[in-house]
Amino acid sequence: MCMKAKHPNYIGAVVGGIFATLVVIAILVVAVILNKRRVHVTQSANQPLKEQHLNTEQEDSNTEERCGKNNSGKRSSLHDESLRKTNTIKTDDVEGYYNIGKVAQMRTTENSVFLSQLKEYVTSCLADDEFFTRQFSKIPRGLQYSTTVAKKRGNMSKNRYKAMYAYDHSRVVLDTLSHEQDSDYINASFIQGYLTDNAYIASHGPIDKTLEDFWRMIWEKNVSTIVMLTKLVEGRTIKCIQYWTKEGTSSQIGDIIIYTEAENVFSTFTVRRLRISNVNNPGKERVITQHHYTAWPDKNVPRTTTSLLEFWHRVRQNDATKSHPWLVHCSAGVGRTGTFIAIDKLYDQAIDQGFIDIFQCVKDLREQRVNMVQTKNQYMFLHKIMLEILVLWSPPVKCEEFIDAYAELTKEDDVTHKTKLLLQFEALKDYTLIESQSVEVYEEIDDEDGRPSDIKVLYLPSYTTDNSFIFLPFDSNSVQYLQLVDKQEVNLIVALSKGMKGESKILSPAKDPRNIGPYTISVISTKYDSIYTERWYSFKVNSQERVIKQLEYNSSAYPSDPLDMLRFIQAINIIRDEDKTKRTLIQSLDANERGGLIVVLVNIFERIKFDNEVSIPQVIQQLRSFQGHIVQHFDQFKFCYEVVKRHIEDCATYANT
Repeated sequence: MCMKAKHPNYIGAVVGGIFATLVVIAILVVAVILNKRRVHVTQSANQPLKEQHLNTEQEDSNTEERCGKNNSGKRSSLHDESLRKTNTIKTDDVEGYYNIGKVAQMRTTENSVFLSQLKEYVTSCLADDEFFTRQFSKIPRGLQYSTTVAKKRGNMSKNRYKAMYAYDHSRVVLDTLSHEQDSDYINASFIQGYLTDNAYIASHGPIDKTLEDFWRMIWEKNVSTIVMLTKLVEGRTIKCIQYWTKEGTSSQIGDIIIYTEAENVFSTFTVRRLRISNVNNPGKERVITQHHYTAWPDKNVPRTTTSLLEFWHRVRQNDATKSHPWLVHCSAGVGRTGTFIAIDKLYDQAIDQGFIDIFQCVKDLREQRVNMVQTKNQYMFLHKIMLEILVLWSPPVKCEEFIDAYAELTKEDDVTHKTKLLLQFEALKDYTLIESQSVEVYEEIDDEDGRPSDIKVLYLPSYTTDNSFIFLPFDSNSVQYLQLVDKQEVNLIVALSKGMKGESKILSPAKDPRNIGPYTISVISTKYDSIYTERWYSFKVNSQERVIKQLEYNSSAYPSDPLDMLRFIQAINIIRDEDKTKRTLIQSLDANERGGLIVVLVNIFERIKFDNEVSIPQVIQQLRSFQGHIVQHFDQFKFCYEVVKRHIEDCATYANT
């Protein structure tokens, strides 16, 4: 009986034990599955971008439908190896991102394009005349949300343009002033970053009435980076009032004291360093960097994608993580502003996910501010510049890393069996996909009677100055030539006439004064060097006298020895720096071979001086937008690297002595 009484308990114990075991096993299975999923997310996120592009079959099949053109079926990879190596996501970043409920943003849409397909996609879209018109028209336009605060009677005059109001849900709210009703309004909107809320502030350019509010916003929102994308005046229209002071001066605007500490002017942009303080908090000072791009016409696009890319790269270097919100503005704060913000957001998306969705990005921007990316041309430009940044671009190399980087470029590629340097040169041809045909800037020169002549000159920029170089392939003794020297205030002439048939000397070396029209010219001094000859001339007109310097390259070989060319470029730069030369005249038969190479090298060394970076492909591409045939041969391309290499080696030798 005892046994019968105990038997049910025994059976229950066995059953309970089995059930408990099954529960434990089930828990372990679930844990393993979850762990595998987590590991999968972590591992895939930590792969370089190239490895994230494996599953692109769906993208392949959708490209033809989206762009209306057939694809070649070839896949392009990220052009720059360093981008693949450095753009890897940390595990902690992915998990943090995964846990905040933004998983949906990681999914592709029908408009998403993997980077491995970006070149084919953009090429096909550009070939379809109606694609951008069709797709751009699908993006909501005009005011979509409430703008009650912007339309208050006291705020209407704070809006630069009609129907360009800040939405209530995304507007920047200022601290309310006790003595002023509606003082919390400014026509500015917070814009979400790729993974960060309020990464940007998109604003209209300040007007007189909002100048104090503009600086209040900068102070209250702790802005340290300003991106300005408009000139103060375009045509005859004021686009933005000047809200900073002249270099070395200060001014008080409302409670904010602004001091402009430094101003560095370049050919397409200016960088200013400002120090600001608040009279209500005198012990606290902040530093602001203003990046001012000056080559973007209103409701249009820059002449080249390369110049804006270089500008964006500089802004990213200043604060890539956006630890403080970037304040981005043009005039209305929608077209150019929206395009610039889209570039930065899409880049962050590409780095994180290995694909971009330009259509969705612009739609999202317009959810936060009206008409962001305002025109179809800006939308098309956005596609082009993302192709350049993510596929074609070879980022600048720091000077201290150049020797190793160049050594790597001289190695053979495993697939093509070409050197990586040759592949980099050949990649420049792909820029024809995104850049318009070069527009050479010529100017006619009047004859002696003031009538237009058949003689034209070509202008090319330096890194710091527009139209810095003038090409003039004709007789140096003509009155037109001297008129140009006089009119453009040329004080340096670079002569590349050695061994060139049919090309006359630049200014006669005769010591006796010569009278040509109203001009009198005579040699002051001559200095001979194995590499070049330096002459100083007296140049007189209408009782006014000044000195013109000439450097004549003595070698007929071209390209010559890299060290010889380095010494010649250094001599050019010394004179340009000492005399603060604005215009350098280059006497050469054309702007492609000798003269073009000189301009490329001067630009390269200017960037080394100001940025401590070497960016040879970018320099060439930028100049090709003005003269399409500069550095057409690989030996010239390699020669540029060799000249820079000698410079870096010389600097290292000098530093160690």
